[in-house]
Amino acid sequence: MKLTFNNIGTRYKRMFLSAGISLLAKVATVSFFFISSPIVLEHVGIELFGIWLFINTFSLIMAFSDFGIGNGLVNKLGVVIANKNDKQIAILISSCFFMVVLFSVVIFGAISYFIYNTNICQLVGSNSCNSGDDIRNGFIIFILLLFITSFGAIAQKVHIAQQNHYRNSLVLIVGNVLSIIFFLLPQIPKETLVWIIVLSSGPVAILTAVNAISFFIFEQKYLRPRFSSFDINISVKLLREGVVFFVLSILAFFLFSGDSFFVGIIFGATQLAIFGAIARLTNGFLIFQHIAIPNWAAFNDALAQGDKKWARHAFKKMLFISFSTSMVSALILLFFGQEIITLWLGSSLLPDQSLLIAFACWLVLANLGSIIGSIMNSKVFLRRQFNFYFVTVAIAIVGKMMAAHYEILSLITYSTVVAYLFLYLLPSFLIITKELKE
Repeated sequence: MKLTFNNIGTRYKRMFLSAGISLLAKVATVSFFFISSPIVLEHVGIELFGIWLFINTFSLIMAFSDFGIGNGLVNKLGVVIANKNDKQIAILISSCFFMVVLFSVVIFGAISYFIYNTNICQLVGSNSCNSGDDIRNGFIIFILLLFITSFGAIAQKVHIAQQNHYRNSLVLIVGNVLSIIFFLLPQIPKETLVWIIVLSSGPVAILTAVNAISFFIFEQKYLRPRFSSFDINISVKLLREGVVFFVLSILAFFLFSGDSFFVGIIFGATQLAIFGAIARLTNGFLIFQHIAIPNWAAFNDALAQGDKKWARHAFKKMLFISFSTSMVSALILLFFGQEIITLWLGSSLLPDQSLLIAFACWLVLANLGSIIGSIMNSKVFLRRQFNFYFVTVAIAIVGKMMAAHYEILSLITYSTVVAYLFLYLLPSFLIITKELKE
């Protein structure tokens, strides 16, 4: 059967195939931002460039455009795939799909209403606000693209459960290549935030929907969402687990992308542009944060079958590789970060050394956290992960409030670094190593 992968060789093969293509997707994503950022800065100036980076901090939420319900689906599919239960697989997918449709209409509609009825300039820390309508419309377009992505998100989660995450990565690769081409074409306008968001986020969102249509209609028709297969009880169960994932995604947003949110509100769009430049450069080195997703399904499969030996061996191997490569990347960022940004975007967006040190530390911890998170996403650890994240974010926010009080930009990132290390990474590592013992 196509959905079954219950032997060690297949598990490793699919994991490394997906990880390898995910690495290429990371290269495509980083290439897009390195090529597009100078173009955006030239066409719209520092303030709107900072606001574009601000909106892009919400790109993490694109991975949770199904409100976490799809992540609950991945965990459930990990069990039924191992049991080769075709009927239950179809019911799970249909129940998940229609629940996501309902939530998409309600939540994205409410967010759009809020954007249209709020002071958008105050929200993003804009001083002049000469482009208020453009900023507001840019947010609405981004929400619309999230809405489109939510319909394709279920197919993405099925790919992850099948250990075929490479298909999601191919969407990212093609989408980012198209965005690069669009940005390089002089005939396409780039003077407004709306056009910039369409060019940067549109191709990936549309291709995500196209991938879902191809998968459910032409490839695996028996998995196509059907209302006749909808089960309200299963939907409720997926929703309960999905709520945990969705809240985790919000907490993860504040940990991984929320610093830009705070900088925009506290320090304004100009400082956000400086902060965003070093954040984007750091993101280019966050290799394992992107390729850890394939590990999730592999660990789910191993734990479902009681194969702790494989899970323990894979966990140690991935941690060692992640730490080694992260240290090299952090040293490059620390000693050459200012020179790279000067060549890339100019001296007007140059960060100070303290901010570089903070981001170098964050680079190492975020890469390690991706490997740890790929196991903590499993059902056996999920509730504890939620507790760790909640406490981590709460303490980090206290540190960010201190940064606002003393007006120290780098303290925002240091707050995240310290809280993440001592309140999430170390406790999670101890729990995982204890659980994976024979």
